[in-house]
Amino acid sequence: MKPFTIEGRVECGLEQIVAGKVWAYVAVVAPECAPHPYGLGVAAAHEPGYWPIPLHWCHGHDYQEMQNHADQLNDQLGHTRREAAIIIGSSMFNNPGQIVPAKMPAIREIEQNPEARAADEGTDPIDERAADQDHADMAAS
Repeated sequence: MKPFTIEGRVECGLEQIVAGKVWAYVAVVAPECAPHPYGLGVAAAHEPGYWPIPLHWCHGHDYQEMQNHADQLNDQLGHTRREAAIIIGSSMFNNPGQIVPAKMPAIREIEQNPEARAADEGTDPIDERAADQDHADMAAS
C-alpha cells in the first residue's frame, strides 16, 4: 500500500477542495487502475459524490486495506467511525443543511455516553435495532 501523506494532501490540492466543509476520507474502487485498483476519495457532507485522490498519491491492493487507511486518516481529522459514516452517507443523498460542524460534538457525545445514547434512541440516523427489525420483517414475509 502507498499511504496518503501530508505532501500528497498539499500537492493534490485537497485543502482547497475541502475548505470550509465537513468532510471525510472514503475508500474507493477503480478497477481500471489494476494492479492497484483501490484508492481514497474525499466526501463532503451533503455534496453529491466524492473527489478521488489521484492513485499515484495513494493506492492499495485490496479494499479493506484502503478502508483501514481511510479510518486512520479520519481518526486524525477527529472523526469517529460513526461520524465519518454519516458524512459519507450524506454525500449519497445531497440533502443540504443537515450536518454542520457544530453537530459533530453532539454525535460524539451520543456515541461515547450510554445515557446520552439511550436518550437519543429513535432519532439516531443509524439505528442498528431498526435495521435489525427491518431484516426480521423481511425474513418473516
